[in-house]
Amino acid sequence: MAMLVSYMAAMFSNFCDQIGWTMVQHIPNEMNAEQLHAVVIDEEGFRFHVIGTQAGNYYKLLGNKKKEKIDQQALLKARKESTENVRQGPA
Repeated sequence: MAMLVSYMAAMFSNFCDQIGWTMVQHIPNEMNAEQLHAVVIDEEGFRFHVIGTQAGNYYKLLGNKKKEKIDQQALLKARKESTENVRQGPA
């Protein structure tokens, strides 16, 4: 189980690096040891918690047992577009 969580952490850390987030801590989820529980700081400096599943899905915890799925593809696309716009400069 620990290996699976370590693998999920490595994959999620790589994703965070690609979009400008920083994963500052990870542990197995207290409620399900086969899931990742990570603490992340986004590009604006906001801290939040994430749960990662064996299926490769990640969820931002919102509180009161609510969560929001992290759309990895959309975030990667947005990051790529913003990087391209910076390189091109103003129109």
